[in-house]
Amino acid sequence: MVNNGQTINNFNANLLQLKVTAATLGNISISFRYSFVDAAVMKDPSPATYTLVWLIPLPAVGLTASASLNENDKNVTIKWSTLSEQNTSYFYVERSTDNVSFQTTGNKVQAA
Repeated sequence: MVNNGQTINNFNANLLQLKVTAATLGNISISFRYSFVDAAVMKDPSPATYTLVWLIPLPAVGLTASASLNENDKNVTIKWSTLSEQNTSYFYVERSTDNVSFQTTGNKVQAA
Protein backbone atom coordinates (compact mmCIF):
# COMPACT_ATOMS: atom_id res chain seq x y z
CA MET A 1 0.00 0.00 0.00
CA VAL A 2 1.27 3.45 -0.88
CA ASN A 3 0.09 6.53 0.97
CA ASN A 4 -0.21 10.06 -0.40
CA GLY A 5 3.19 11.75 -0.25
CA GLN A 6 5.08 8.51 0.35
CA THR A 7 8.48 8.08 -1.31
CA ILE A 8 9.28 4.68 -2.81
CA ASN A 9 13.02 4.06 -2.98
CA ASN A 10 14.40 2.04 -5.92
CA PHE A 11 10.98 1.94 -7.59
CA ASN A 12 10.71 -0.42 -10.57
CA ALA A 13 7.66 0.33 -12.73
CA ASN A 14 7.84 -3.20 -14.22
CA LEU A 15 6.89 -4.57 -10.80
CA LEU A 16 3.82 -2.35 -10.33
CA GLN A 17 0.81 -4.38 -9.26
CA LEU A 18 -2.70 -3.11 -8.64
CA LYS A 19 -4.91 -4.56 -5.94
CA VAL A 20 -8.57 -4.19 -6.85
CA THR A 21 -10.91 -3.75 -3.90
CA ALA A 22 -14.66 -3.34 -3.43
CA ALA A 23 -14.15 0.40 -3.90
CA THR A 24 -13.56 -0.23 -7.63
CA LEU A 25 -16.71 -2.30 -8.23
CA GLY A 26 -18.52 -0.98 -11.27
CA ASN A 27 -15.60 1.22 -12.32
CA ILE A 28 -13.82 0.90 -15.65
CA SER A 29 -10.71 2.84 -14.65
CA ILE A 30 -8.42 3.82 -11.79
CA SER A 31 -6.21 6.91 -11.77
CA PHE A 32 -3.46 8.14 -9.50
CA ARG A 33 -0.97 10.99 -9.58
CA TYR A 34 2.73 10.52 -9.16
CA SER A 35 5.98 12.45 -9.33
CA PHE A 36 9.62 11.54 -9.00
CA VAL A 37 12.51 12.66 -6.82
CA ASP A 38 15.86 12.78 -8.63
CA ALA A 39 19.34 11.96 -7.32
CA ALA A 40 19.73 15.57 -6.10
CA VAL A 41 16.57 15.07 -3.98
CA MET A 42 14.61 17.52 -6.17
CA LYS A 43 10.90 16.68 -6.52
CA ASP A 44 9.25 16.76 -9.93
CA PRO A 45 7.37 20.10 -10.06
CA SER A 46 4.56 18.77 -12.28
CA PRO A 47 3.14 15.40 -11.15
CA ALA A 48 1.71 13.14 -13.85
CA THR A 49 -1.52 11.16 -13.82
CA TYR A 50 -1.38 7.40 -14.44
CA THR A 51 -4.69 5.85 -15.54
CA LEU A 52 -5.53 2.15 -15.92
CA VAL A 53 -8.60 1.44 -18.06
CA TRP A 54 -10.51 -1.77 -18.74
CA LEU A 55 -13.47 -2.14 -21.07
CA ILE A 56 -16.06 -3.64 -18.74
CA PRO A 57 -16.74 -3.21 -15.01
CA LEU A 58 -15.00 -5.77 -12.84
CA PRO A 59 -17.41 -8.70 -12.42
CA ALA A 60 -16.23 -10.08 -9.07
CA VAL A 61 -16.16 -8.53 -5.59
CA GLY A 62 -14.03 -9.60 -2.64
CA LEU A 63 -11.71 -12.03 -4.35
CA THR A 64 -9.53 -13.92 -1.88
CA ALA A 65 -7.09 -16.61 -2.93
CA SER A 66 -4.55 -18.93 -1.37
CA ALA A 67 -2.07 -21.41 -2.81
CA SER A 68 -0.32 -24.33 -1.17
CA LEU A 69 2.47 -26.57 -2.45
CA ASN A 70 2.28 -30.33 -1.99
CA GLU A 71 5.91 -31.24 -1.28
CA ASN A 72 5.43 -34.89 -2.35
CA ASP A 73 4.34 -34.33 -5.94
CA LYS A 74 5.24 -30.62 -6.34
CA ASN A 75 1.65 -29.76 -7.32
CA VAL A 76 0.09 -26.50 -6.19
CA THR A 77 -3.50 -26.29 -4.97
CA ILE A 78 -5.20 -22.93 -5.46
CA LYS A 79 -8.39 -22.07 -3.59
CA TRP A 80 -10.33 -18.86 -4.09
CA SER A 81 -13.69 -17.35 -3.32
CA THR A 82 -15.60 -14.19 -4.13
CA LEU A 83 -18.24 -12.32 -2.16
CA SER A 84 -20.31 -11.79 -5.32
CA GLU A 85 -20.03 -12.09 -9.09
CA GLN A 86 -21.88 -10.39 -11.94
CA ASN A 87 -22.12 -11.77 -15.48
CA THR A 88 -19.41 -14.34 -14.77
CA SER A 89 -19.69 -17.85 -16.13
CA TYR A 90 -16.16 -19.21 -15.60
CA PHE A 91 -12.58 -18.47 -14.60
CA TYR A 92 -9.23 -19.43 -16.10
CA VAL A 93 -6.24 -19.91 -13.83
CA GLU A 94 -3.06 -18.59 -15.42
CA ARG A 95 0.58 -18.60 -14.38
CA SER A 96 3.63 -16.51 -15.16
CA THR A 97 7.32 -16.77 -14.42
CA ASP A 98 8.03 -13.13 -15.32
CA ASN A 99 4.76 -11.28 -14.43
CA VAL A 100 4.42 -10.29 -18.12
CA SER A 101 3.59 -13.43 -20.11
CA PHE A 102 0.80 -15.66 -18.79
CA GLN A 103 -0.30 -19.17 -19.79
CA THR A 104 -3.51 -20.96 -18.88
CA THR A 105 -2.76 -23.81 -16.46
CA GLY A 106 -5.76 -26.03 -16.99
CA ASN A 107 -9.45 -26.20 -17.75
CA LYS A 108 -11.88 -23.39 -17.15
CA VAL A 109 -13.50 -23.43 -13.72
CA GLN A 110 -17.21 -22.71 -13.42
CA ALA A 111 -18.15 -19.57 -11.51
CA ALA A 112 -20.57 -19.56 -8.62
